[in-house]
Amino acid sequence: MAEFLGNLVPALGHALLHFLWQGALIGLLTALVLYVLRHARPQARYAVACLALLACVLVPLASVIAQFAGTSVTPTQGATLVHLPDMVPPNPVGVLFGFVPPVSRFDAVSPWVVAFWMAGTSVMFSRMALGLVWIRGLRNAPPPVAQAAWQGRLDALAVRFGLYRPVTLCLVDTIDSPVSAGWWRPVVVVPAALLTRMPTALIEALLAHELAHIRRHDYLVNLLQNAIEALLFYHPVVWWLSHRIRIEREQIADQLAAELACAPRSLALALSELADLRRERPPFHLAQAARGGHLSARIERLVRPGRGDRPVTGFALAFLGLAAAGIVSYGYAHMGKADRDSTAPATRTAPASRAPDAPVRQTFALVQQGTHRITIWGPDDDMTEAQAAERAGRGDLLWVRRDGRDYVITDPALLARARLAWSEAEALEGRMATLGNQREAHYRKVEAIGGRMEALTAPAEAPPDNSAAQREMEGLVRQQDDIERKQNAVEKQYRDAVPSDAAQLRFEREMDALTTQREALMHKRVRLHERQLAAEAARAESQQAPMARLAREMETASEPLQAFERRFEALRREQEHAAERAARDVGSLISEALAAGLARPA
Repeated sequence: MAEFLGNLVPALGHALLHFLWQGALIGLLTALVLYVLRHARPQARYAVACLALLACVLVPLASVIAQFAGTSVTPTQGATLVHLPDMVPPNPVGVLFGFVPPVSRFDAVSPWVVAFWMAGTSVMFSRMALGLVWIRGLRNAPPPVAQAAWQGRLDALAVRFGLYRPVTLCLVDTIDSPVSAGWWRPVVVVPAALLTRMPTALIEALLAHELAHIRRHDYLVNLLQNAIEALLFYHPVVWWLSHRIRIEREQIADQLAAELACAPRSLALALSELADLRRERPPFHLAQAARGGHLSARIERLVRPGRGDRPVTGFALAFLGLAAAGIVSYGYAHMGKADRDSTAPATRTAPASRAPDAPVRQTFALVQQGTHRITIWGPDDDMTEAQAAERAGRGDLLWVRRDGRDYVITDPALLARARLAWSEAEALEGRMATLGNQREAHYRKVEAIGGRMEALTAPAEAPPDNSAAQREMEGLVRQQDDIERKQNAVEKQYRDAVPSDAAQLRFEREMDALTTQREALMHKRVRLHERQLAAEAARAESQQAPMARLAREMETASEPLQAFERRFEALRREQEHAAERAARDVGSLISEALAAGLARPA
């Protein structure tokens, strides 16, 4: 058992850490696919998001299984570290980048990583358990008087969905939106306050939405989602994918409810009314709420079928264009830094050409006094001595550090041979500088296109001048609130009065009148909301054509960048090989000068 745990902890920690980049890659690929499918049916986007979330579980699981099966290879397997002092450069790559062997460091932190993961997972699964307890408690609660009548309405709706298994209705006061839960014994939970604040047709539309969830077995998928969130709680991509799944799930349920049981406009009115309920959210539970997802987008898809995704297109194009510009700018800054590092001057008066490290023990610097140029081969720490030799003003020289001792070579013939050895590498460096200038000019062109795209999206991002519509909407909300207060007062008066048929008749008549007024106000709000959506859609569509042109222009302008990068990379490799050959030749010249006594101590 101890051996098993000893193998499990590093394997699990390894998988959890590697999922940081693996999950990011899954999220990036999923975002691209969802963008391509932005005009497709929500079922397609739902399937893509579900598969991506499932991949988030399978990838680390496969990593753990592979390590236990012996298929994964650790960084130390199959290799032997040998210290070769005569072949290691003064500035090895490992020291340059601060590298330390990762195995020992990982072994040290692996138990802490796994402990943190277990603590977080325990908290998340505890929340799931509380949700299951909450659902179980609903089944055992005594039903209110009105529940029997609404149970009959729910049963009639369930037949339309082909649900012949009993679906239980529960009326509670602890939530503000209908939810559905359960698979074998499904239950629909409805806020009791809705029965007096909404017309019957709107409540039935919300019930139809929840029955659509039950027919699609969304509770099981939601349960699996919560389990994956608990296992991979530390990765934001998992939460983003789960959020996308819930958005698409609500849209699918809206479509199914509108097709089988209710008018789309009734469901839109019901969702709009739900948005006005401002009560505290219920305790965590494993159920689908009717108010989930992007509520305004869901209402628009119901009242304007086929138009829900179009206003997003311009913004999506802008986002992708700006992202492309950002990537290009990052590449320019990154590569520009590399170019500057390769040609940066050692001081303000002595430009230095830095060649790559070579597998030799000595460091040398070729100082050309006339051009104020220093070509150094070795670590940066030796640059100071090379610059001091250049500032001494002793003419062209070859400064050498070998075995901790410094030498200076001033023989003209040997210096000429050294310059000849470096001539090819310097010529290639000049070609790289020319290509870098061309590439920089092209980057500026792409950045200019990105700036035009950003300027085009700036007006769209500003809120439109809809103060009049907003005031009208606020007035309608206040009128609805007044009617709601009147309904509450009538209901309280009825409860306090002596029960009689006359009181019952008067109560129903007053409530019906107030409900009619409230429904009329809701219709006005929906029409006003439709006008606002139409204005926003028209504004977004007006942005589409110029944004699409800029996106195509950005794509065309970005194509040559790949060719620039390939040419620059080829020149860089060629220059590195030429510099290595030159370093070997100069090393031979140094040995020759030391043997001939042409090198004097510095």
